[in-house]
Amino acid sequence: VSAGPVNNGDGTYSFTYTITVENTGSADLSALQVSDDLSTTFTGAAGFTVESAASTSLSVDPAYDGVLVTALLDGSDVLPAGEAATIDIVVTATPGSNLGPYNNSAVATSTSPVGLPVSDVSHLGIEPDFDGDGDPTNDNEPTPISFDEAPQITITKTLASGPVSNLDGTYTVVFDVSVANSGDSVLRSVQVFDDLALTFADADGFAVDGIASTELSLNSAYDGIATTALLSGTDSLAVGATASLTVTVTATPAEALGPYVASATATGVSPAGTPVSAVSADLTMSFQEQATLSGTESILVEPYAIGDGSYQVIYELVVANEGEVPLADLLVSNDLAATFGDAPVVIESLIVSGGTSNPGYDGVTDIELLAGTDALGVGESVVFTITVSVTPGDVLGPYGNTVTAAASAPSGADVVSSFSGPDVMFVPVAGGVLDGGGSIEDGDETGDPVDELPRTGGEFDRLSVVGLLLLAAGVTLLGLVSRRRRDSSQAG
Repeated sequence: VSAGPVNNGDGTYSFTYTITVENTGSADLSALQVSDDLSTTFTGAAGFTVESAASTSLSVDPAYDGVLVTALLDGSDVLPAGEAATIDIVVTATPGSNLGPYNNSAVATSTSPVGLPVSDVSHLGIEPDFDGDGDPTNDNEPTPISFDEAPQITITKTLASGPVSNLDGTYTVVFDVSVANSGDSVLRSVQVFDDLALTFADADGFAVDGIASTELSLNSAYDGIATTALLSGTDSLAVGATASLTVTVTATPAEALGPYVASATATGVSPAGTPVSAVSADLTMSFQEQATLSGTESILVEPYAIGDGSYQVIYELVVANEGEVPLADLLVSNDLAATFGDAPVVIESLIVSGGTSNPGYDGVTDIELLAGTDALGVGESVVFTITVSVTPGDVLGPYGNTVTAAASAPSGADVVSSFSGPDVMFVPVAGGVLDGGGSIEDGDETGDPVDELPRTGGEFDRLSVVGLLLLAAGVTLLGLVSRRRRDSSQAG
């Protein structure tokens, strides 16, 4: 073998046999012929092809194929005494699973000047009389050839995008898996395995949203649990070639935000049937939970006197989920005892929109506005309208009210927000009370007597309150005077 074998990367190998034929006698030899039966040599191989047969001094038969035509020459050549000639045969072999060795021998024949046949079987190397005993016919070691392969596959797994919060406690992540043939032989039956059940073992759950590739044949049954093979297993990967696919997953990490370790495994088979495999480097990822509660407090109706030194004030509270995950077990605490100190406090009404009110809320012994069972989705809010009667005594303010909202994130983390609004000042009103009896009648029977009072731009109009107070006081005084007059006339 004078050149090669060269691995062509597709399961074939190219090499060159050089046959040297020499006339070691003292007379010219005619009808020179060299035969080489390659079909015998490559028994057990997947196949072979003669690419060319050539000689610079001999007449090569162009029909030579090593199978049907095994004679290399046309038989017209004469080899002078002491002369030598060479023939080069270029072969491409496909060894398949049998990498060798394959033994080859050529046979040279000719006729002496007196018509005697002369023949010899080739010997390994370029020296016909290898042992130098003057008899080349006793040197006939065959010429072996073997084929080597170094198959190799590599794989990487990276994050193409995400994790992205879906605002419902789930996250979407896209994995990019790339597999490459880094060896010297084509790889067949390429497969990629990705066990997502192992990756997300600590999560509440996950689902494969889809897999995609423009280069590989995908397995539509892949779910990352019962079926972890991503491909159909029919793909081949040429030497140096790379192919990729994406896996889109939606995971519900719940309390386990990470880290999660992900990897994938690639396998393939070489032309010789050698299995190869590789595991990607570990990919570590975590889920970031953006859990945020916000709150605002406003005085919906300014304090107004209702008699006996008492005042009513109406608060509006808004608690909102401004994060990226839903919240559970919402509680909103409003400790009015902390707000008004020793001043007596009475909850006249509690109206809750978007949540479940706590019927036992009194602002003193029970400060929870909600039952504690509500969930709050992303972007959702709960609105509280609280009508409070306060008897401040000599301490008319200012009174600052602080509210605390708390909930649980999907991870179990506590989310807490405290907020306050403007201070309350109680302003005494000289001359009496509304309705002459210390209360505002609920004319429309809504359960909220304060809605009888006029408001301006969403805020209670202080002048309207004063006017109503004066009007109520005047009506009361007029009624008393008229009655006394009637009583006097009746008596007279």
